[in-house]
Amino acid sequence: MNARAKYRWRAAAWATLVIASIVLTVWGLYLTLFLFGYPDAFVRAKSGHTLIFLGTVTSAAAAIWARVRGQGWPVTFAVGAPALLVGLPDLAGSESLLPHIFGLIAISMAFAGLLLGLLSPRPGERPQPGDAPTPPGGTAPAPHGPADT
Repeated sequence: MNARAKYRWRAAAWATLVIASIVLTVWGLYLTLFLFGYPDAFVRAKSGHTLIFLGTVTSAAAAIWARVRGQGWPVTFAVGAPALLVGLPDLAGSESLLPHIFGLIAISMAFAGLLLGLLSPRPGERPQPGDAPTPPGGTAPAPHGPADT
């Protein structure tokens, strides 16, 4: 397996972790949102808080992995947003609506961080300042010098 294939597999595993974080957090927020009375409210709340905690852990792990992968700070903070904006308020006040309100922002940020992390170039392939842009054909233009006249 060449280096490019290894990078793609690692990127796919990282993306799966971010998606798992988003799914666990949204599912936990759904189970802890009580607009009407439920006969099994205690069981729903306990399950929801457990899922939010698991989403917080996976979000923190994805943020750490993003930083280890060489992604920038915006990707790291965006992917870690559910841990900070949903997980911490849920641990502090479990009967509050703050995790649900912050969840609207945090889930959007995590999805944006996922897209930014997947669509940005690999850390070793980033263009350096002063590099000539590559044309759409894929080959860099030859340098012009006195021999080209």
